[in-house]
Parts: sequence; C-alpha cells; structure tokens
Amino acid sequence: MVDTIYSAVEALGCTNIPIAFTGSGWPSYGTGDNAYVATMENAQMYNNNLIKRVLSNIGTPKRPWKSMEVFIIALLKEKMKGGDETERHFGLFYPNKTLVYPVNFYH
Repeated sequence: MVDTIYSAVEALGCTNIPIAFTGSGWPSYGTGDNAYVATMENAQMYNNNLIKRVLSNIGTPKRPWKSMEVFIIALLKEKMKGGDETERHFGLFYPNKTLVYPVNFYH
C-alpha cells in the first residue's frame, strides 16, 4: 500500500514529497463483526510488528533506502468516543496510564 502511494504521487510528477503514515493501529477489543479480529493478542502483535518494522529502517520494495514515518493511531483508549465499540479500543494505554498490553518500543 505504501508503494502504491509513492507511485501515485510520482505519476503526478512529484518525486521528493515526504510521506508520513498516520492512524495505523489495531483495536484490542470489538463486538459484532469485529470481535474475532479485534483482540488484545492481535493488537499487540500488530503494534509490536509495526514498531519493529519502522525501527528496522528498512523501507519498501520501491524505496528500500527510505525509512518510514508512522504514527500509531491512539495513545489512550477513548471510552467516550462515538461510533462502533471497536473505535474506543485502539489505545496503547488505559486512561490511568497503564499499558493495555506489553509494547516494545526498542526492538
């Protein structure tokens, strides 16, 4: 997906525009159709692998020399957030500042 964005921007004639990816994450809880994938185990695996990949400084197949800039979607769980139940469970921390699950920021 990242290389698709690079290709689209290049097709517009822009080759040196920095791209940052915001809002990447995985919910640790969900109901209904999302319940089977929105688990604490899946969220932990996704976010730890995302951090590991970013810290590896390995880019994409199209730009292997360029490290990626990625922002995790939410620092805190947002129990008052509207919408689907899943939307309230992207945070890495509970509002009391304790971790929802172990996260390795130093791979």
